[in-house]
Amino acid sequence: MNDPEKQFTILVDALKATGLDKTLEGAGPFTIFAPTDDAFKALFDKTGMTEQELLADQDVLTKILSYHVVEGKVRLLQLTRGNPLTSLEGESLPVKLDAGVLTLGDATIVSVDHAADNGIVDYLDTVLVPPSVAALLPQATATAEATEAMTATAEATATAERTEAMTATAEATEAATATAQATEAMTATTEATEAATATAQATEAMTATAEATP
Repeated sequence: MNDPEKQFTILVDALKATGLDKTLEGAGPFTIFAPTDDAFKALFDKTGMTEQELLADQDVLTKILSYHVVEGKVRLLQLTRGNPLTSLEGESLPVKLDAGVLTLGDATIVSVDHAADNGIVDYLDTVLVPPSVAALLPQATATAEATEAMTATAEATATAERTEAMTATAEATEAATATAQATEAMTATTEATEAATATAQATEAMTATAEATP
């Protein structure tokens, strides 16, 4: 597959990695629905996979790429009729025209009828994943949700620990305050007792003096 504008470098590498480039160089004709590099990058973001990981998974990659190829030349007029296509992978590709937007499965066909040596190339904005393969791909969304849940749990734990620490501090402060107040009350009681004792002694002394005076 020729790519003079370098929009399909990942697709070209993937075709070479699986050997499908040799198949597509055959007599044909073929129609290739080609995902752009941006489409592949969106797939990597969605699944959490890297390009290297996808290229290394030959079985999954072959099924995905074959799902983008149809035997024969499928031109725009045929696509607008909305008839499903049978992919080289074997599963059906639903086609839909709605409000001037032509879609193939989950992808929008952004450019059509580019002539190739043995067929046609149409450009897609999304990598199509056959239903039989979708369950085999990881989901970055689920991982992100799990991470978010773990973060929320950690934050809740930290908040609980801070609250517990603040409560303990408040209780300790309250206990210290109560102890101080009790000490103050005891001190006041002692002082009052001492004063009363001194008063009694003074009264007793005065009484004794009065009695001794003729």
